[in-house]
Amino acid sequence: MKTWLPKDALLSDADVARAALLGATLSKADDNTIYIPLADQRPSGTALIFAAVYQGKPFYLLLTTDRALTVASVEPMNTRQVPEAEKSKVYATFKGVPVDKLPAATGSDLDAVITAAVKKAGTLLFVRLKNA
Repeated sequence: MKTWLPKDALLSDADVARAALLGATLSKADDNTIYIPLADQRPSGTALIFAAVYQGKPFYLLLTTDRALTVASVEPMNTRQVPEAEKSKVYATFKGVPVDKLPAATGSDLDAVITAAVKKAGTLLFVRLKNA
């Protein structure tokens, strides 16, 4: 059985400023909960559920990392309103990338929306856990 430690990610003004230096725009509206899986009562990574919006419709993604905050996976969780998000090939491009090195999005297609959302989520993890 895996134990999870929820950690509130409440963004301070300093966090928002650090995020901007990493190329992501965060605000208090991006406050979230980071889930930290514990193996033998030690942190073994992170998980974050976050929203993205495509053509005015929300969908949800799950970002998981290893202990060093390198992306283990990005997976669609709830794509009822944007079913094409389930089949995107962009998810695989994030695996193995440190969260502070995630690419910025270009364009406005679905893959760009996913990339922008993953960049924001990864940056939130970084500013709350690496710089806390």
